[in-house]
Amino acid sequence: MGTKNIIATLILFVGCSTSENNSSTPTSIDELPEFLSSFDYQPKPPVDGELLGIIELGYSGFNSFIVRMDNKDRWRLEKATFGESKVGDGEITFDQVFSQIEKFKADMIEFGVDRNDINLVASSSALKERKVLDIAERLRRLNIGLITVSARQEGNYALLATVPKAFMKNAFMVDIGSGNTKISWAEGNETKSVETVGSRYFESGISDQQARIGIKEALATVPEENKGLCFMVGKIPYLLATATDNRTRRYTVLEPPEAYNFEEKHELAGLNLYDALWQESTISYVFDWDSNFSIGVLMNVN
Repeated sequence: MGTKNIIATLILFVGCSTSENNSSTPTSIDELPEFLSSFDYQPKPPVDGELLGIIELGYSGFNSFIVRMDNKDRWRLEKATFGESKVGDGEITFDQVFSQIEKFKADMIEFGVDRNDINLVASSSALKERKVLDIAERLRRLNIGLITVSARQEGNYALLATVPKAFMKNAFMVDIGSGNTKISWAEGNETKSVETVGSRYFESGISDQQARIGIKEALATVPEENKGLCFMVGKIPYLLATATDNRTRRYTVLEPPEAYNFEEKHELAGLNLYDALWQESTISYVFDWDSNFSIGVLMNVN
């Protein structure tokens, strides 16, 4: 199957996919079959939640998210806008960043988000670039607060936002980005996360085999009891999901790696990472269309 090209700016409005009226919603991994063709879990919607906004500067993406979240961290995505950051290409400038931030803010305020409830975060992979560090300092001098996260924090935030509590003890989360990959899971009351190569590893002279070894070594740190189900976010899982689904529901169960046929180098590298991650013992690999680490950041600051 060929993949679809990513639209530079894509706006998603979420309808009724988070309704809790679906009686077939599983409440534990024991209620799932040995292999899933679909994952019909329905998260509980927020009760009397407030609109919160967050702008995310990433290695390849410059995105914004508006969610409705209540005081129990139940959330629903209301609007998402995806754009390109050009951090990875080394072409990003302060003026570009500042202009895009102001545009995102204006759109959020028009949507109904209070100006004081808009946050700005830079991803761990973006922060590895000298230009982004310089931009972050200039933003601070203008009293524009920027939340910075390490790869471990980013993985933990993605885990909390993505994996339903009902499955936390038996599942793990993988975020395959351009700059790095985060693998996260929960042990008791703690969250754990490890970082390895992202889907543009070839730009750093890393071979396909070296990248596979990195993924497998990171995966080996996840306890076996957490490998029952894998939840996925990030650019590469997004490409995998769009190759087989037109976003008919919140979750898409991904096909085995051999089902995909990509052509671009970046996509082939991402597929290599997914193939290294694949285990027959894991019930399924489930992509969440709504979640990302930035929403986990909002859960932390809310």
